[in-house]
Amino acid sequence: MPRPQSADDIRRAMLRRWMQDNDRAPAWVARRIGYTREYVANVLGGRYPFTAKLTRACEEYLGIDFGYVGTKDDDQGDVEPAGVALVGA
Repeated sequence: MPRPQSADDIRRAMLRRWMQDNDRAPAWVARRIGYTREYVANVLGGRYPFTAKLTRACEEYLGIDFGYVGTKDDDQGDVEPAGVALVGA
């Protein structure tokens, strides 16, 4: 029986689909939303969580509608992994 997808997996798939549909690379997405290329690549690779802050940035700057999977109950615990540098921060 296949494992159910997590909300992070669904958001990753939605971002990948948006990138494919809009012919955009992770580096372009990173510049547009204000994150480093490495961070976006690590999120897409599943090594970092798809945080609520990143979800909001994708919704605001890219216009992606994550719908119900765009909400997180644990915004209080929305901490970026150590070493994550926001561009311009």
